Amino acid sequence: MVCRTNSFGDYCPINRAYTQGDCIDAANLLVLPNYNVTPFGEIYGASSHCAMMTLTRTQMYGYSISNRYAGCYPMTCSVDSVTHVPTVFITAATGIGTNVTVSCTTKGQQVAVPGFNGALTCPDPFVLCDVARCTTCASSAMCINGQCYPTPTMTPAPTPQTTTSTPPTMTVTSSPPVTTITTPTPSLSAPLPTNSTGNATAPPQTTPTPTPTPTSAARRPSFVMVAVLASLLCMLQL
Repeated sequence: MVCRTNSFGDYCPINRAYTQGDCIDAANLLVLPNYNVTPFGEIYGASSHCAMMTLTRTQMYGYSISNRYAGCYPMTCSVDSVTHVPTVFITAATGIGTNVTVSCTTKGQQVAVPGFNGALTCPDPFVLCDVARCTTCASSAMCINGQCYPTPTMTPAPTPQTTTSTPPTMTVTSSPPVTTITTPTPSLSAPLPTNSTGNATAPPQTTPTPTPTPTSAARRPSFVMVAVLASLLCMLQL
C-alpha cells in the first residue's frame, strides 16, 4: 500500500506492506468465516508474489471487504526461446482445493479471473521472470526488455554544397545622337517680276543720285554771319 503519513520521509509517498502481507507465510491467508474460502482467491506459499488486484468472489456469502488492493498468488514464468518474451502464469483459488490459472505478457495488463469480479494487474514479466538482462547480445546490439536489438547506425548528414553564381557582365555603350543643323542659305537673287503675260521682266535700272558738293556760293552765308557778329561786338564796345 502507499503511505503518505511518514514524517521521516517528509510525507513523500512510500510503499508500506500490508499487515499480514508476507506472501510466503500461509498463516496470513484471509478466509471467510464458516466457509473456509478466500474472498480474493489468494494462495500463500514459497512461489507466491504480490500483485495489484480488485478481485472479489462472485459468491461472498453476504460478506464485504473494502480497502484491499493487493493479493498473494503463485506465479511461474515461461520465456519464448526465439523472441525471448516472457509469459507470467498466475494461479488463484476458486474454492476449497480448486484453482484457476490465467496468463499475461505485458506490464499493467488487466486480467479477468473466472469466478471473480474485478481483475488482476499483470506485474512486469521481464522483472518477475528475471530476463530483463541480455546474455547473448553481440557488441553491435543492445538489450531492451530482455531482447537484443541492432544498434542504430548513425550516418553523418551530407555536407551542403556551396554554389557560387556569377551574374553575367553586361556592357552598355551609349552613343549620343548626332544632331545635324542645316542653316538655310539666303537667296541673293529676288524673283523677277512677271508681266501680265507671265513672262519675267527685267527690273528697272536705278541710277544713284550724286551727293551735291557745296560751292563757294553756298559757303558765303557763314562769312556774312561772322561779319555781322563782329559789327555787333564793336558797337557794344562803344
